[in-house]
Amino acid sequence: MHPSIIKIALMTFSVIVHQNITFAQSKSLAINLLIDYRPATVEIFSDSLHHYSMEVRNNTKLRLIADTTSQYIIATSGQGVDRLVRDSIYVTAGQTVILNISLAGRCLYDLPREAIPKCPRNHTDQIVPIAYGLIGFINEEEQSRADSTLHLGGCIVTGCDPKHYCKIHKVEF
Repeated sequence: MHPSIIKIALMTFSVIVHQNITFAQSKSLAINLLIDYRPATVEIFSDSLHHYSMEVRNNTKLRLIADTTSQYIIATSGQGVDRLVRDSIYVTAGQTVILNISLAGRCLYDLPREAIPKCPRNHTDQIVPIAYGLIGFINEEEQSRADSTLHLGGCIVTGCDPKHYCKIHKVEF
């Protein structure tokens, strides 16, 4: 990917997660976004083009310099949450964009204890729990048995991670 395209994508991302815009100087733009759920998907568009999409799981601060002058649209969403669109964010070439993303509130993967896990495609069969951490198996038979009753989620845990896996659609939720 061309370096200027990467800069545009990053600049677009920083504009995407915006709640309050403060114009400190003509050379800088501070954007503070408070999202009341985690994780959140942030998408950035300009001129009807989709530039960037990212899942944000932790509080993040980005400092970027815009390559081009453009008007951007930022959309945020999460599992089971209505999509929120912010438009008319004007950024000039050479302008420094400081994006502060704060995630607060509930984890969208948390369910009440009595809830039956349901795939995002609306069924409850072939759903298994996700196990995180370094998991060691004694032999292939033990690993094969575990594969049918759980899904391995990896070693990195953020505090708001998917808890279930649909074996039919191969999706974590």
